[in-house]
Amino acid sequence: MQMTWDERGKWLKSKLRENELEIRRKRFFALCRDLNHDTEKAKERAKKRFKVEHFTDLNLDQVNQLIDLLEGQKVFKQDKEIYDTLVETGA
Repeated sequence: MQMTWDERGKWLKSKLRENELEIRRKRFFALCRDLNHDTEKAKERAKKRFKVEHFTDLNLDQVNQLIDLLEGQKVFKQDKEIYDTLVETGA
């Protein structure tokens, strides 16, 4: 049985959303590694925060919230490193 154009559109939109979610999950783990966070502990904290059983149960908005928090930590860490360097060099 062939899909209608409407069904194809819905299917394609669903696949694109799944791909975007997978890419964002990978970004979450990359940020965790950049910040030297234990990825398993980060997953557990995320599951607890959003009250889900599995990390893969998180939706795109929830993963984006986590990424925003981690990116904020990364900026803070970079700013602190710059500040520490300036203090050490007496600049």
